[in-house]
Amino acid sequence: MRVKLFNIVVDRHETAGDLLKNGRLAKRVTILPLNKMDNRVMENRKLDEARRIVGENNVHLAKDLVEYSPELEPAMRHVFGNTLVSG
Repeated sequence: MRVKLFNIVVDRHETAGDLLKNGRLAKRVTILPLNKMDNRVMENRKLDEARRIVGENNVHLAKDLVEYSPELEPAMRHVFGNTLVSG
């Protein structure tokens, strides 16, 4: 079985509740209310260590490789803040 997850970004957790209650969602989704994001992002020391191991220009935070509107920063940190891309 192949499962795809979809992320829906909403402004507030109340909007998320309304969407779950009245949205008639046909697929499995993850709802990300911007006002409840935890703003997690990898610690600099871990990123620095990864860069020391594979080279300064060979590893990046995934969120730094994606273009997005500034108001989506909390969602991008939540989804990509602890993901490294190497290559």
